Amino acid sequence: MKFKVLIMEIRHLKYFLTLADELHFGNAAKKLFISQPPLSRMIKLLEDELGVKLFERNNKNVRLTIYGEYLQKEAQQVIHNMNLIRNQLDAMKNGSTGQVKIGYIAAIMHSILPQVLSKLKVKFPDINTYLYELESSEQINALKSGDIDIGFLRVPSGDKDLVFEHVHDDPFVLIVSTEHEMAKSDRLDFGQLKHESMISFLKTCPPSKGIKNIFKKVGFTPNIVQETNQINSILRLVECNCRYSIVPSTVLDGYDLKLKAFDLSHFDEYSQLFIGYNPGNITKAVSNLIKVIEEFKSSIT
Repeated sequence: MKFKVLIMEIRHLKYFLTLADELHFGNAAKKLFISQPPLSRMIKLLEDELGVKLFERNNKNVRLTIYGEYLQKEAQQVIHNMNLIRNQLDAMKNGSTGQVKIGYIAAIMHSILPQVLSKLKVKFPDINTYLYELESSEQINALKSGDIDIGFLRVPSGDKDLVFEHVHDDPFVLIVSTEHEMAKSDRLDFGQLKHESMISFLKTCPPSKGIKNIFKKVGFTPNIVQETNQINSILRLVECNCRYSIVPSTVLDGYDLKLKAFDLSHFDEYSQLFIGYNPGNITKAVSNLIKVIEEFKSSIT
């Protein structure tokens, strides 16, 4: 019932503004596609409701009173705001505006994520994104609680409430400092590393499984002297300490470090990247981001 009253009040204002522009009941009625009597009644109702006279009228002319002049200015702003609200709601409905809360692992901040966000900005410039750096397990909990809308993570879970889609297979590289003896050669000799110290991911971190399989294929167990879940720590420690590590290749993007990288793609071991989301919490804006990610996938496969 209140909604109907609001529509009637907006209609009052539109009738009033038309008459205020025309200052002629006949001309205003034609512009509104109504006859003159309903327009006169509508203006009378508006004046009675507001308790002021909006127009001075006689047989020769119609003019605004000081109350009418004030209402004209304010009514124009009201109609303008209503149009803005309507346009914003339409934009939210089709997903061209809105917000998306994105969880991500640090390894993709210098590679895949900026590319995806750049494409999103081109197609949907009015979608706002909020970024949260979280480990894969943290993202799964955040997706379930609604703290994030979509996550970029390494390992999907078996949670039936969430959907996971494969995005990219990231091959590994072996890295050493440019000061390391091996950096002088373009050929990787694993035999030189048997007695070297290695910095690696924590065993609970997703890349550690692929790294373990590489060493099985090589035929020796690495001498791991330090483990961490922070990729930035691995890169910096290798750069400074002349130890070595194995990392997903894309983590090197965006860094300018004194490191030499050896391609390990021939081992057919990969650090996989997935997106995860809760299908019960999908907005149009999130749906549009997923479409952008699908387009991105096709460009890199």
